[in-house]
Amino acid sequence: MKTITPATLYDLVELSDVRISPDGAHVAFVRMSVDRTGNAYQRSIWIKPLANDAPAEPLTGSTKDSMPRWSPDGARLAFLSGREDKAKVFVLPARGEARAVAAHANGIGAFEWSPSGAQLAFTAGMRADERAAEAAPATASEPAPAKTAFESKQDKERKDNDDKERFDPRTITRVPY
Repeated sequence: MKTITPATLYDLVELSDVRISPDGAHVAFVRMSVDRTGNAYQRSIWIKPLANDAPAEPLTGSTKDSMPRWSPDGARLAFLSGREDKAKVFVLPARGEARAVAAHANGIGAFEWSPSGAQLAFTAGMRADERAAEAAPATASEPAPAKTAFESKQDKERKDNDDKERFDPRTITRVPY
């Protein structure tokens, strides 16, 4: 039995985020390895046909790709890529080159296809200054009318609830559209 040393970690290859195409013909997955010289992880999307014993092949050439997601019809594969600084969603058609289809100033955290395959929904983080600007009241040309005691109480309760929920993460597993 070979002894495991810290250097052994450089030889490990991890496969993750395995996704079978809707027609069951292919599987896409993330292959992660460690770059010894750059001391960084390298993640790329690989694909393997399931009908035969053909070996898996790299689908993307970047070392910062993750989250492969088949479109509902199986004709396209979307994935996250940090190849251009911030993470963007790229879509790779059955034939052709991958192209960026969604971006956000802070980078995209996760995404999913709509059931029809016509749209993508994504999440992106916000910086503290962006949250503060979003929470600040809009400036208007006319001053806002004075609030009643009841309205002030409702606003305070709403703000307290919003602050509580902001730091109370929840997993959303289904969003009706």
